Amino acid sequence: DLTTTTTTTTTTPTTTTTTTTTTTTTTTTTTTTADCDDCNCKIWMNPDGDSSKQILKSPGFPSQYPNKANCIWDIKTSKGSKITLSFKSFNIEWSSGCKTKDYVYVTPVTKYTKLYLCGAKLPSSFKLTSKSNRLIVKFVTDKSGKKNGFKAVLEAK
Repeated sequence: DLTTTTTTTTTTPTTTTTTTTTTTTTTTTTTTTADCDDCNCKIWMNPDGDSSKQILKSPGFPSQYPNKANCIWDIKTSKGSKITLSFKSFNIEWSSGCKTKDYVYVTPVTKYTKLYLCGAKLPSSFKLTSKSNRLIVKFVTDKSGKKNGFKAVLEAK
């Protein structure tokens, strides 16, 4: 809060008049739903509010992602809610088992518990759902080979 006080005194031979004006200014702070440095983020999603949908992108998307990236997105929502993850674009350097070059790691999700993803694309119907109200997404790249990365939609329900 900012308070400004102005005092004016006028003197005449028989009367003294004092006028005091006080102005109060209130500053409103808006809290954002993500605490990030581009690829290491803590994201809060409100299933009943403006943050029920979020976009998640690899660094540099749609251009090529950098080498030696190590990104972690820690996504949370209200207790009793779950988070779905669907990829709208996906192009990550391929390796057998998706653990030796570049990959996206997602945990804990239904059906798989933890999942390593890489390659040129995923089926459009491919969706992951968190086991609880928390989802961890990691994006790791090695020292060579670059692709366009990914763009995904997160939805809290």
